[in-house]
Amino acid sequence: MELIINTMNSNMGKIKSLFSFLFIVLIVSCMTPAPGVGKRAEAGYIFCIPLINALDAFHSDSSYYPEDLYSLVPQYIEQLPRIRNNYRLIYDLPDSISTYVLQFRYFGPGTNICNYNPKDKWKCYGYY
Repeated sequence: MELIINTMNSNMGKIKSLFSFLFIVLIVSCMTPAPGVGKRAEAGYIFCIPLINALDAFHSDSSYYPEDLYSLVPQYIEQLPRIRNNYRLIYDLPDSISTYVLQFRYFGPGTNICNYNPKDKWKCYGYY
């Protein structure tokens, strides 16, 4: 009988710990900005503005997008922006040179990914 009570008490303690952990996760997730919102996201958008402007100018002149960002230097942008604050920047031509995706990633909390393309503009998502 004593063994059953000790086992029940042990399981209740584990259940209380699990609920406490889940409650903390819920509170933290409600207090943090959604992907694409907040100071870190705004810094990423600002970081990408010169690149988007240079890509638009390149496309206006040639009717296609460059294969890489280095093709923009020096005619469309003096130099590529230096990556800082642990942002990760990716440029991709998904299907052809008629469109592009410019993506930045930032961390905290979790991983946040923001994609820009000329048609849809910005779309962001994230995960823990």
